[in-house]
Amino acid sequence: MQKPDAIIEILGNVNVLNPWLEKIRNAKILLFTIDTASPYSLNLTTSNNYNLAEIALQMVSDMGGKGNVLVFNGFYSVPVCKIRYDQTKYVLSAFPDVKIIQPELRDVIPNTVQSAYSNVSDMLTKYPGKGSINAIWSC
Repeated sequence: MQKPDAIIEILGNVNVLNPWLEKIRNAKILLFTIDTASPYSLNLTTSNNYNLAEIALQMVSDMGGKGNVLVFNGFYSVPVCKIRYDQTKYVLSAFPDVKIIQPELRDVIPNTVQSAYSNVSDMLTKYPGKGSINAIWSC
């Protein structure tokens, strides 16, 4: 069995991860988290997720102020995803010609990557043609 010197975890649901993060800490493995606030982390590094409004504005600008956005939101229960998505929706509310395609896509555990690939592929098939989907937003 390997025992790493340290583990870096990024962006997760604390309710799901904390039992595992506790085991890591109890094993005396250095644990650092990014955008996951956990009492078992030695250090949390996070971004200013409220500034995501700037990225949403850039997305709208790149779209020319109109079009459809496919949203892959991950877990709204993850505080970082909630803040990022709320900021994006706030920006989009000022642009009536930008629409979020329904249903919004979500992460699935297990097999997140395979599920995301399948879901996005399905939506691209459902909305074929240039301009049907103008952007894909993801937490």
